[in-house]
Amino acid sequence: MTGGAGYIRMPPAVRESLTGWVNDGACKGMGPDFFFGEDEEHVHLDECRKVCDGCKVAAECLEHAIKWERYGVWAGTTEPQRERIRRQRRFKRMVGIGFDA
Repeated sequence: MTGGAGYIRMPPAVRESLTGWVNDGACKGMGPDFFFGEDEEHVHLDECRKVCDGCKVAAECLEHAIKWERYGVWAGTTEPQRERIRRQRRFKRMVGIGFDA
């Protein structure tokens, strides 16, 4: 992906860090079409989650996706699910520093 709406350009150090845990993922060797579709309805979510369930790098995958990814299924989560996690984390940070919502 070269950019576009919802895409965050990763710094080179982040891209390089992917070579570590990504190679240990249960999805290694699977084509991206399996996890990415035109929209959430075109991804086989149940099948994706079966691949991600029990994956030994799911935690790293999820943290990467929360920070950098806006499309596809990562660690068994969809973008709306990751956005919910981002909002919850922002809220917790706000409450933690005294800004009650």
